[in-house]
Amino acid sequence: MLRADLVGKLTEGIDLTKSAAELFLSRLSFYVQEEIASGKEVHITGMGKFFASVRKKRTVANPNDPSKTIEVPSMSIVRFSASKQLKRAARHSGKIVCK
Repeated sequence: MLRADLVGKLTEGIDLTKSAAELFLSRLSFYVQEEIASGKEVHITGMGKFFASVRKKRTVANPNDPSKTIEVPSMSIVRFSASKQLKRAARHSGKIVCK
């Protein structure tokens, strides 16, 4: 699903204009980024948790010359941990399972 599809779904389910749905998604994205950048986690009940994690430095094969290796430095990355409800929905062939 693309952002435009999600905006469409938001406007169908509740009395919300397309511009209001766009604004909601923009602000949600901004605040999630802001919280992650400050080292905090973002929990969205029924969906999951966004959080920052550090990927360790590692040695990998050079994609241009696989016989050689290159060092990839450690870096911060964003991770997502799905909620039990979301995992349950994925296991049940896309059927939405509420509590």
